[in-house]
Amino acid sequence: MKNHFLYYDFFSSNEKVYLSNSIFRFFIENPYPIPIPNLIGSIYYQNYDTWVNVGYLADAYMNFGFLGILLFSILLGIILKMFDTLSHEKGIELVIVTSFIPFFGLMSGALLTKLLTGGILLAFVLLILLVEKRGQKRLR
Repeated sequence: MKNHFLYYDFFSSNEKVYLSNSIFRFFIENPYPIPIPNLIGSIYYQNYDTWVNVGYLADAYMNFGFLGILLFSILLGIILKMFDTLSHEKGIELVIVTSFIPFFGLMSGALLTKLLTGGILLAFVLLILLVEKRGQKRLR
């Protein structure tokens, strides 16, 4: 949790990134010359080699400030609602087993990263493709 505050401390008085270090990197120039985790490590731990990793809330603040926290939390709520809907169709046990590790990663990674490369989207697609819960009638 300390690292989350370090991101807040830095980005409350410095320029936000606006996803220029991820999906908007081709459209927006990153205002910082080194990767953000190394930048935070070099400033607060006096070691450039320190990679300061944070969860989705600090990443959202780094990108868009408090508005980012709100928007990313709404997006996460929509994603969780989609998984909840699937749990009624496929069974809660299957949804938990399939999605626990990808969602656990949100404590130490960005929401968009975990969605695209961290397994959340893959878990969702796999759940859609898996057979329905035992005893459930197929809709035809």
